[in-house]
Amino acid sequence: MRQGASSSHKYVAVRRETGCGTFVVLAKGTPRGNSHEGDAGVVHRINQVARAMRSNNGIVIFVQHWGPEGDRYAPNSPGCEMLPSLEQSEGDLVVSKTACDSFCDSQLHSVLKQYDVSELWIAGWPTDSCVDTTVRAGASRRFSVSVISDAHTCADRAHLSVPAIIQHHNLTWVDLVVPGPSVRVISTAKTLLDLEAV
Repeated sequence: MRQGASSSHKYVAVRRETGCGTFVVLAKGTPRGNSHEGDAGVVHRINQVARAMRSNNGIVIFVQHWGPEGDRYAPNSPGCEMLPSLEQSEGDLVVSKTACDSFCDSQLHSVLKQYDVSELWIAGWPTDSCVDTTVRAGASRRFSVSVISDAHTCADRAHLSVPAIIQHHNLTWVDLVVPGPSVRVISTAKTLLDLEAV
């Protein structure tokens, strides 16, 4: 099943077993500027977790950001191309979005409901917009949300460096007051160990 377009700005969601969990990777175009340990390191860790999820009978969903006509992220524009180093697999699903919130006016929630998903693992970029908004939106919808602490990134901002932004959000997410389970922040290494135990 495929929904939306097949080109990039993609958020990956991987479901291990029906009702068990989903890995959501937000990848809005190509990261700009310096990132924590480099963009290649973040993408490598995302690919590691995605491969581990797939090996547990997972489904991958790319949530693709579409900007308006003339925007650098407009459909079929260069900014909408998939980052080549993000691994894709035959059978992955695609859902489009038009806002930082991956749930807003998209089919993501209905796809997750279709597969009876209750748990989300989230990674990608930008940390301080799409990742943060989707973490909060998922938790507010009573999903059990875990963020991969070393697999999200962004660009330096005028007031904060990338490492400071990442640290701030990793510390903030665990203290969010949400209607369902508290948000977890977990490393790639711990995630891979958890998946090995499944």
